[in-house]
Amino acid sequence: MASENYRTGRPVNSNRNRSQRAGRPVERNRQVRSEKLQEKRPVQRRTSTRRLDEIRKRRIKNRRMILSMAAVALLFCIVLGVQMFQKYSTLMELRTQEKKLEEQYQAELELTQELKDKEAYVKTDEYVEEMARRLGLLYPNEIIFKADK
Repeated sequence: MASENYRTGRPVNSNRNRSQRAGRPVERNRQVRSEKLQEKRPVQRRTSTRRLDEIRKRRIKNRRMILSMAAVALLFCIVLGVQMFQKYSTLMELRTQEKKLEEQYQAELELTQELKDKEAYVKTDEYVEEMARRLGLLYPNEIIFKADK
């Protein structure tokens, strides 16, 4: 199938390669290619070496990134552990303080109950008589007996 080149307008046969269209023999073209490949091989080796170096550098960089991320994660865990230990010790102190305060509260409740009982006793006639005897007061028909020692 012949078609025309859109720039030149000449017919182009797609079955032929460039060297045949240019008028060069195929053998000559192969020889030129092999010479060019021989010339380029050291350059390609350098390029492949350069690529390998770049790959190695990327790997090293990736390893460094992974190690740095691991170090940051480890540091984070250490800081978190220290904080947890501090909070735990504070919690233990507060629990101890809570127990002491609970004991004080129970003691105060007992004291309050004793005071209420004493208040009820103070309102009785028996307490009034006891206090009057301490002050030396007597009923009109009462006689004081002193015990001899």
